[in-house]
Amino acid sequence: MRAVLVALAIGLIAPASAVAQTQPHVVASANGATARSSANEGEILSCGPAGCTAAITAPARPPATWDGELPVSGRTVIELTFSRPVDLLGAEVSNRFLQRIAVANVARVDDQHWRVTLPADAPPDEAALELHERWEGDDSRGHYTVMRTDFIGLEAPAAVTAVKQSSRGGGVVADVEMRTAGLLDARLAFGKKTLGQKSTNLAAPRTLRVSVPLSRGARRLLASRRTIKARLTLSVRPPSGDALPIERTVTLRAKRR
Repeated sequence: MRAVLVALAIGLIAPASAVAQTQPHVVASANGATARSSANEGEILSCGPAGCTAAITAPARPPATWDGELPVSGRTVIELTFSRPVDLLGAEVSNRFLQRIAVANVARVDDQHWRVTLPADAPPDEAALELHERWEGDDSRGHYTVMRTDFIGLEAPAAVTAVKQSSRGGGVVADVEMRTAGLLDARLAFGKKTLGQKSTNLAAPRTLRVSVPLSRGARRLLASRRTIKARLTLSVRPPSGDALPIERTVTLRAKRR
C-alpha cells in the first residue's frame, strides 16, 4: 500500500485545507500513560469541478523520539480519542522500524473514540501501534477523502537494568524500572525449587530496587553446594493486559569458609 501511495504522490499537490487535516490528532491511553502520534503518512484525494488530485504526506520513517509511550503487554486495551470523527479501518503492532508484527482487534465506541486490544503475544520492549484511518470532508475546492496511518509508541510495562547477589551467602537484588502501576512478583528458583520470593504492589510508575532474600532451606542448599546458578523471574501485571515475565540468570555464591 505504501508503494501505491508514493506513486500517487508524483507530480501532485494536495489542497492546503486537506493537508491541514493530516496533522497529529489522535491521543492514545493505556495503563495510566498517554501518547500521541509520532510518525504518520497518508493519501489525500481531493475532488472538485476541475477533477480529482491526490497527494501523499511525508512517508513515515522511524522517528528518533516518540511523543509518549504506552506501557503494554499482551491483551492490553488501548483507548483512542480523535479530534474529529474517523473510521478506524484496522490496527497492527509494528516494531520501531515500522515493520508489521501482528494484527490487533479494533472496536468502535463512537465516531471519535475507538478501542484497540493488542494480540496475546506481548510486543517487543520498543514497538509501535499502527493505525489505519479514513475520513471525508468538504471545503471550498470540493469533497476530499483522507487515508492516513498513525504510529503510537509502545514499550514493555517494566525493564530490568541490573541483577546481582546482594552479598555472598545472600539473596539477590534487582534494579527495576516500573513504567506502570501494578503488581510485581519476584521468584528466585533453582530448577523447580523456590529459593526466595517477594511481591510488591505499586500505585504509580517508579524505579525501585527489589530485594529477594533466601529462605532458610535455600541458605543451607547454597552452603552445601557453594555455587548455584539461579533463575530470577519477575512477573509484572499492569492494570490492563497479561502479566509479563522477565527472566534473568544470576550466580549465587556461598560465604567464604
